[in-house]
Amino acid sequence: MGIGFDTSANIIESAIKLNKDNSNISFNLINGPVLPIEGQTIDLIISLLSFRYLDWDPLMDEIKRVLKPGGKILIIDMVTVPAKWREFPMLINQKLVSISSVLQIPFFIIPYATCYGSRVEEYVKTQSYKIRT
Repeated sequence: MGIGFDTSANIIESAIKLNKDNSNISFNLINGPVLPIEGQTIDLIISLLSFRYLDWDPLMDEIKRVLKPGGKILIIDMVTVPAKWREFPMLINQKLVSISSVLQIPFFIIPYATCYGSRVEEYVKTQSYKIRT
């Protein structure tokens, strides 16, 4: 059984439509990094092209909580490349939208400030997680 989570109602709605014939997966709208799942019940967590937009401190705590012992996490994201000047307005707008939505949730404020601007690899190493390449 698979479970999909997102903070966007439109994404959840699209996922439900695209998977209407698949009874082995469900999709749930969430507000923040708390997953409505019992602890140590998940075998595999996959983050596909979204991890760079997330607040890593509370998210990694939640991932540790829900993963079974020996569970795996797979993060698939894009490699950082230099932005082109014409992309700056879009990037700035996306970052402002992301920051404003995160700051609306009180428990995100301090972790976001401490983690903002970090790279995933550096963060994971400081938290004693293992990185497989």
